[in-house]
Amino acid sequence: MKRKFVFGIFFAMFMVCLCLPAFIVPLSDEQKADNVEVNSDRAAQATFTSIFGNNLYIALLALIPLAGVGFMSFALFNTGVIAASYPLGVLNIVGNPFAWIEVAVYAFACTCAYFALLSICKKDWTCMRAEFKRGVCWSTLILVISAFVEYLIIAGGAV
Repeated sequence: MKRKFVFGIFFAMFMVCLCLPAFIVPLSDEQKADNVEVNSDRAAQATFTSIFGNNLYIALLALIPLAGVGFMSFALFNTGVIAASYPLGVLNIVGNPFAWIEVAVYAFACTCAYFALLSICKKDWTCMRAEFKRGVCWSTLILVISAFVEYLIIAGGAV
């Protein structure tokens, strides 16, 4: 299977996991208000290192073959529940470029994990190491840049 096809499958699956809660999870007004309050408190305390650290931690977990895909689906579904608490619901996700970047990085990490697993099955240890290195290096680079820009916007340093 080609890398782009596998990436596309993971990306589409993760976007569905992220957007689906807005349509299927019934939240009371009280639950929505609680979710928004807790999330707003966290956003107010966000720093570059907290944004980067949280996103990298998730990306590294996505690099675990097989288990990473399950974890990502669960984490993104829960993130979608929080996003569904806001007035615009799924539009908060679709309109947020950082959500797209982060989902793409997570899909890339899972793609690397998939090809690493294939290498393990073939006992090709060199290729396996290369897949994990590729996943860690590119995920880290993209998430550093994304977290820096996101922090500047949150902190009001960039418009």
